[in-house]
Amino acid sequence: MAPLLGRNGQLIGSVLTFRDTAPIRRRMLAALEASESRLRQHELELARVTRINTMGEMASGIAHEINQPLSAIMSYCQAGLSLLEDDELDTAMLRRALTSSVSQADRAGRIIRRLREFVTQKNQQLTPVQLNQAVHNALSLLDYELHDHDIHIEQNFAPELPLVYADTIQLEQVVLNLARNAVEAMEQTRPWGRLSITTRRQGERVQLIISDNGCGIPSDKLDRIFDPFFSTKPNGMGLGLAICQTAVEAFGGKLIAGNKPGSGAEFIIDLPCAPRDMAVTSGVEA
Repeated sequence: MAPLLGRNGQLIGSVLTFRDTAPIRRRMLAALEASESRLRQHELELARVTRINTMGEMASGIAHEINQPLSAIMSYCQAGLSLLEDDELDTAMLRRALTSSVSQADRAGRIIRRLREFVTQKNQQLTPVQLNQAVHNALSLLDYELHDHDIHIEQNFAPELPLVYADTIQLEQVVLNLARNAVEAMEQTRPWGRLSITTRRQGERVQLIISDNGCGIPSDKLDRIFDPFFSTKPNGMGLGLAICQTAVEAFGGKLIAGNKPGSGAEFIIDLPCAPRDMAVTSGVEA
């Protein structure tokens, strides 16, 4: 509204202007809806890319985990074929090779089942676990690699340990991944590579210590070693240690990384003991 003045400057009226803002409002609403639509589309695209990346990571994880039992099965079968060619068949050795092949095939099946349960977001199967036996099972898959890299393994298992609550397959995979990392870290130390495996009880906790005499972890990268997608390896994905830490923490434990005095890296898996009424001697089956 504007005043209307006469020739002598007196107010003789006013001018009131009306403007239809509906078209502007409609354009503003349309622009806002278009912006929200683009945002939703962008979110959907990001979700799609995330799913694709996750599928790629899962495929890589499946190939990585299944490769070990499959390699073991092939080795045992080749050993069995070699035994069959001998003039004097050693049936005990042949039976052992075939039994080991069946065991590794069962392990591959359990890994696939656990991966499927992970994808479908089922709960972890936490059960009382003998830590020494789980470590022994994991290390049995590294026999060929240790021999091929000329690495000596030093095992110091505490004879009596309480049980721990964990998912057996995931715990074995954590141990296998840490031990394999140690083997890779000792590439330049052959033939003097030393892989040390120790279990011990610390109060109401049980610890597994995996150490090597390799190059160790650079001090400027030690605080980032468990960050997703961070890797000290040239072609590493940066997921292995992050997944290991997540798995151990899901068991109520801690995964600690550090360097030994002198040279070499050291990883400590620290887990709470199971209730006293479930604590039993946890040795290693032959």
